[in-house]
Amino acid sequence: MKIGFLSYSMLLQRGGGLQNQLLNTIQHLQEIGVDAALVNPNVEPLANFDIVHLFGMGQGFALQVTLEARRQNVPIVLSPVQQAVSSRFQKYQLQFSDWLATHVSRYANKSVFGLNRQAYDISDHIIALSQKEKHAIMVLFGQDEGKISVVPNGVHGRFFLATKQAFQTAYPDIGDFILISGSISEYKNQLGVISATQGRPYSIVLAGEIISHAYAEKCFEVGGDRVLHLGNLSSDDPMLASVYASAKATLLASRGEGVPLCVLESLAAGTPAIVTQRNAMQLDEKKPYLQYIDDRSAQSIKSAIDVVMQGDPASEACQAIVEDYRWETVASQLKGTYRSILGRSE
Repeated sequence: MKIGFLSYSMLLQRGGGLQNQLLNTIQHLQEIGVDAALVNPNVEPLANFDIVHLFGMGQGFALQVTLEARRQNVPIVLSPVQQAVSSRFQKYQLQFSDWLATHVSRYANKSVFGLNRQAYDISDHIIALSQKEKHAIMVLFGQDEGKISVVPNGVHGRFFLATKQAFQTAYPDIGDFILISGSISEYKNQLGVISATQGRPYSIVLAGEIISHAYAEKCFEVGGDRVLHLGNLSSDDPMLASVYASAKATLLASRGEGVPLCVLESLAAGTPAIVTQRNAMQLDEKKPYLQYIDDRSAQSIKSAIDVVMQGDPASEACQAIVEDYRWETVASQLKGTYRSILGRSE
């Protein structure tokens, strides 16, 4: 069974959750005997693979790949990483925007929604990260339930073994802190967290690439000495696991999320996670170990942090939440899905 993986062209030029998901999927499939590899579409025909698995939808890129896979008679699987916003009203908004783009351009153009809907329609199978994401795909894009499997994002075993030593050796005087892991941008809302927690007796540690330098400077200006930026830590950097283990909590107050790796990694390291309620995770809230917040509310952010700061949540309870999300388990589920698509039992 030979599986070829694709995503949009510049994905691997920087780090991030989708990049880690793609590379870890390939690595752990290889470890259980699947011939999995990135496809170089410039030199390698899709027909060299039994299945092509596409990560992310992009700006029409998914449709191009799906159409070509169809032309070469290769089954195509989509992992869209769709945010779990699935109201009927939003569906009608998207349909209207597609109708408008199509008719104003006299059928020369379609909206991104229209392009992605066509890719969904002609794909062979869709893999959602959670039941929420599956529901969103069914409602927004009209896909049949039987066409969609749910296979969660995975977390590497090294995070379950994380210790505080590396971080505390490098930063012995920092005291209690909240970690925000992710690219520094308005969408990730680091400034909202920094502003909401002004005057509180703990620091804010940022780990991630600066996307907007003006926004980052505002974060540093408002936060002052309370804010420490570690830079962009790769997934396999021992410091990343150590900073998770050292934090009082990892907080993600983004404007929306799929199934964020940093939440799974934090819990695996034994540290509580606080995440925007606008997410596609299928984990139930379990205070104080996992809390969902209104990212637009300073009070919601502060209250969730207070819950963690006032107690001492057991690391074992955090880890138990994501025990079934180890990459070894996820890879086995994916392998079973591929077998079903190919009609194989080996």
